[in-house]
Amino acid sequence: MNKKAANKVYIISGPAGVGKSTTSKELTKKFKNSAYISGDNISHMHINGRKNPW
Repeated sequence: MNKKAANKVYIISGPAGVGKSTTSKELTKKFKNSAYISGDNISHMHINGRKNPW
């Protein structure tokens, strides 16, 4: 595997309803050995629970 390709992370952000999830899921179909991880899944991984950012 090409080492450069193996080390890329794409973060897609924007307001609600603009197609972030749809675009991300389509990208996983185009890139071999890729994964879609929802931001909601990440925000619930905190050991002490989800906190307000302020």
